[in-house]
Amino acid sequence: MSYHRHTVPMPPGAYTDVAVSCASGQDLVSGGVADTAPFGDAGVERTWPTLAADGWRATIVSSPDALAGTETAYAICTSPPALGRLFYNQASAQAHGDVKSALATCSRGKVLGGGVDASDVGVAIGSRPADGPDADHKPNDAWRGTMDPTIGGGVNFQAYATCATGDLSHHLHYVHSSRNAPGLHLTSLTATCPMHTKVLGGGGTAALGHQLGVLHATLPKDGPDAGSTPDDGWTAAVDNESTTPAAMKSYAVCRG
Repeated sequence: MSYHRHTVPMPPGAYTDVAVSCASGQDLVSGGVADTAPFGDAGVERTWPTLAADGWRATIVSSPDALAGTETAYAICTSPPALGRLFYNQASAQAHGDVKSALATCSRGKVLGGGVDASDVGVAIGSRPADGPDADHKPNDAWRGTMDPTIGGGVNFQAYATCATGDLSHHLHYVHSSRNAPGLHLTSLTATCPMHTKVLGGGGTAALGHQLGVLHATLPKDGPDAGSTPDDGWTAAVDNESTTPAAMKSYAVCRG
C-alpha cells in the first residue's frame, strides 16, 4: 500500500478543486480530503475517484468571509494484484430540498472505500461503508453517500464504491467510532484500525438535518505506531451548525 497527498491553496468564497494521483501502474483503493478552515468556513462538496480511477479528487466550498487556507487530497493506492481485481461502481439519486442518500453497491466482493459527489448544488454530510446486496447484513459491500442540497427542486448526485473480488473477507476489518458532536462546533473523530492492520478507506457521517451542518473532512490518519504514514485509522470531521448535539460516526476499513 502507498499513501499519497497533494495540497493546494484554498481562497475564500470559492470552490477549490484538488487531485492526487497514484504512482504509475498502481490501482486506486480510496481517498479523502481535508482543509485548514475553522468551524463554519468550509465544507466538502465532492470526494471521489478521478475519471480514470488512477487517483483521488475533491472539491471544498469556502465561505466568502473565510480566511485563506489550504486543501489536501489523499489517495490510497496498491500494486496489483495485492487486493485482487478492483472495480469501481457508482449510483445516482435525486434530492428534493432535503437530505438524501445514494447507495453504490458491490455486486460481488467487498467494499474497500468510496466517496460522494454533491454536484455543485449541495454539500456532503456523509460518506461511509454500508450494507449491500449480500445476505450477511454487514456494512461491507456498499458505500453510502449523503448530501444536503443548497437549492430547491430536484438535484442529482452520486455515491462511489471501490470493490475488490479477491478472497479478502477474513483479512478485512470494518470498525467505527461514535460520539456526539456539540452544537455550533467543528468536531473530529478517528476510527482506529486494529493492531497489525492498515487502513484502506474510510469515511464519516452525522445526524444533521437540512442546512444544519456539513462534512468538513474525511482522511486517513497516522496513529500511535513509530512511523509517520497515515495508515492507522480514519478521521472524519463535521460542522454541526445547529444548537443541539448531533450523533456522529467515523469509519475505517482495515486490512490485516
